[in-house]
Amino acid sequence: IPRDLIEAAYIDGASDSQIVRKIIFPLTIPTFQTLSILLFIWTFNVFDIVYALAGVQAGPFRKTDVLGTLFYRTAFGGLGSSRADFGLGAAIAVIVFIMVMPLSLIYAYIADRRSKNA
Repeated sequence: IPRDLIEAAYIDGASDSQIVRKIIFPLTIPTFQTLSILLFIWTFNVFDIVYALAGVQAGPFRKTDVLGTLFYRTAFGGLGSSRADFGLGAAIAVIVFIMVMPLSLIYAYIADRRSKNA
């Protein structure tokens, strides 16, 4: 945030709360939007960490399970789990796709719009 904006607001008589509410917060919203979308998408990419640390069963009583390990365990079976269920695994994969794809498109649109404005 440019220091000049904050100094100009002080000169115009704005209080600290007004500066935060009307200058700092609105200017940080695009950063929070991008960060939120990227973090949401990244949470679907932690399969390797859970798999490496907890195995196919996703820890005791599947407490560390994420959608990626649930999909893998359901579609391909796991140690001590029931038989592989490709249909249910495919359904889980489609649901994950439906959850991630719109946010990926929103992020791509925002990034494209920012690059054109820069």
